Amino acid sequence: MDIRLDILSILPVFKNYILLIRIHHWIKNLLVFFPLIFSEKFFIPEAFCNVFKACLCFCFISSSVYIFNDIIDRKCDAAHPFKKNRPIAAGMISSQGAVVIGIFLLIASITISLGIAIQLSFILFGYFLLIIIYSIFLRNRPILAAIYIAVGFMLRMWAGAVVIGVIPSLWFQSWLFFSMLYLAVSKKNFELYILKHKFPGSIVTKNMIKRYDYKLAKLTRLILIICALSSYVFFAVSIKLRLPAFAYSIFFVIYGFYRLDILLTTIKSNVTDSILVLIKDPGILLISFCYLCFLFYSSSP
Repeated sequence: MDIRLDILSILPVFKNYILLIRIHHWIKNLLVFFPLIFSEKFFIPEAFCNVFKACLCFCFISSSVYIFNDIIDRKCDAAHPFKKNRPIAAGMISSQGAVVIGIFLLIASITISLGIAIQLSFILFGYFLLIIIYSIFLRNRPILAAIYIAVGFMLRMWAGAVVIGVIPSLWFQSWLFFSMLYLAVSKKNFELYILKHKFPGSIVTKNMIKRYDYKLAKLTRLILIICALSSYVFFAVSIKLRLPAFAYSIFFVIYGFYRLDILLTTIKSNVTDSILVLIKDPGILLISFCYLCFLFYSSSP
């Protein structure tokens, strides 16, 4: 009986630490696999193993960054309508304890990367500095903030490329950059949309509305979608000789953007985390699965 009570008392603490490192955000690190998926090395065990370890490194270091970011923003988060529930802002985990976990994850990430490729270690350290600079200096500068976030995603892709020794094409990189920039802009729009409709009287909401231009944001998203789709078309055409059927994958990508734009500009649940909204949506999951199946089908001899 006492053992059961001890376990039940530990569960809330364990949940707080899971929330602290934001495991559900690790799905972003699947970008590390993109160079492998679009290369001819996917079924090479050593290449897959290296990319998997690189992805694990990014999972650790991204969680480390989230922790330090939450420590830096703990006072602002405490006054935020829904960020106040984060473990550090809510006082469920002390800043000192969070620092220890953050440093451990950072060291673990760099240590693992040193056994794979020194270039990966540099990319991870660069990512860490990039996001810390963003958290301290650029959070309230929307354009620069979006670019920094997009570059952070691109570093994931480059990490996956260096560990298998491939150089992604310019069109492939352009497609990913414009797509990630679109997601960064849409994420901010989603956050403000929730604040405006669920917490209209909040000081945070009023301050954000003053700095945010809806018409400009809508135009920016449209331009980025056009740029991303155009880049993808050129990318698909560029590998048509190797994968003749791959050009038809553009239809999956078009629907993917359509679905993303709907999800990130409307409120259909009480979920306030854009990542949870995406990974819980049946449409996104289905189109992602179909796209991967089509990719493997078109890659088959």
